[in-house]
Amino acid sequence: MKKNQWVHVTNSSLISGYKYFPEEKRVHVEFKNNSSMYAYFNVPAHVVNSISEEAPGNDIHSKIIKGGYEYKKIN
Repeated sequence: MKKNQWVHVTNSSLISGYKYFPEEKRVHVEFKNNSSMYAYFNVPAHVVNSISEEAPGNDIHSKIIKGGYEYKKIN
């Protein structure tokens, strides 16, 4: 994944997109249901790099959202 690039997720009913900030180890995830955005902190690059193109919503849900990372709603 390119640094600080927004990734649109078209094949998920939960996630509309995400962006990784490697310097801060922070992931922004936008949800489809109400366009809310959350920041997840201290997420290692290898976790983000392991998100598959075939099922990114599932991977984000299992590896980041349910991964125990601290998070905060940002909009």
